[in-house]
Amino acid sequence: GPEIADAGIFADSRASTSVHELKISRSINGYPLPGGAFVRFRDNHRPVYARVGVSMISTEQACSQKPWRTLEFDFEKHKREARDAWKAKMINIKIETDGVDQSM
Repeated sequence: GPEIADAGIFADSRASTSVHELKISRSINGYPLPGGAFVRFRDNHRPVYARVGVSMISTEQACSQKPWRTLEFDFEKHKREARDAWKAKMINIKIETDGVDQSM
């Protein structure tokens, strides 16, 4: 994939490219704070494949999840299958404009 420009985490409205692990507790009012991770790439014209592990227990558990085999992923195949599935659903839809005000 493309070269990584930078990566980091964000919590609420603050972000950092020097911190790469995030644990979020509840806010003062008891609601969870928004947070996550980001990656920015130098070249935005090539596909990006990502493996993400998530755990409510530990970083180790998130990292131990079964690896995703990116070599077996065929984006063009999935794109074709999705397009064909939508075509199959939409083929029976007919749009009639008789009696519709053309100014709409």
